[in-house]
Amino acid sequence: KEKLSQENLMPDEAGYEGVSPIYKYPALVVFIDEVHLLPKKVQESFLTMLEADDKRVMLNDEVALVDNVSFMFATTRPTKLDGPLKSRMNEIDLRSYSDTEVAQMVDGRFCGKWENSVSVDIANYSGCVPRKAFQLPAFTFTFISWR
Repeated sequence: KEKLSQENLMPDEAGYEGVSPIYKYPALVVFIDEVHLLPKKVQESFLTMLEADDKRVMLNDEVALVDNVSFMFATTRPTKLDGPLKSRMNEIDLRSYSDTEVAQMVDGRFCGKWENSVSVDIANYSGCVPRKAFQLPAFTFTFISWR
């Protein structure tokens, strides 16, 4: 709730379930990277939130209705996911970037500081991983200024 209040979003009170207040959460996207690293108990806690007919979870002393919440999970190890959790997901396989695509990203990040062929070389040296491609020139500039 703290993060929601920072964005001027708050769940609406929707009644009680026994003695527990029910809060209906606003439309938002929850993204969890490296979901396979979450303990099995935490993975299991998502099960009811992903049920089309339920979409609720007990949080401390309240019930959270999350029928307007979309969940996105990223993992490089889908085999390490809890089976029931995995069965509630739609899997989207992402393709790797080409050297040309990474070179274009490098050109955009470094505003054409060199010829395009240098950007292609950077893309190839980085294994076509944008994060690494962005680090390589920054490291090089630091090394050159240090010398």
